Amino acid sequence: MKLFSKDKLMSAAGLGIGSAAGSFVKGKVLATQSANVQNGAVALAGFVIAGQSGIVKSVGDGMIANGLGSLISDIAGIGSTDVFLGGDEEMAADSDSPLMGTAFGTGSNYSSDSYDTTSGSAGEMNY
Repeated sequence: MKLFSKDKLMSAAGLGIGSAAGSFVKGKVLATQSANVQNGAVALAGFVIAGQSGIVKSVGDGMIANGLGSLISDIAGIGSTDVFLGGDEEMAADSDSPLMGTAFGTGSNYSSDSYDTTSGSAGEMNY
């Protein structure tokens, strides 16, 4: 059994081409449709193409993998970053919070996010 036989390489190339074709169809042809419509259409086209033989069958299989994989990922929330801290979710910047350069209260000398703590108004001596 050869690891890199011609048939296996052609099949792998077909899968890659099919997946790339699915991404192209979603991004260019169906760009105005919702993600579920895009993914479903790519999978459906893949099923039609996969009925052929040879490398065309592998292209269809790649489109099926792209469409159904993305559809399942979107529905199940797999790959979503919503559960992780990031961006605006890390800290709140409101008037009551000393975080992120916000003022400590009315009359505070802290005037900006990049306040220079070595200046005279911060309690340091001016030499």
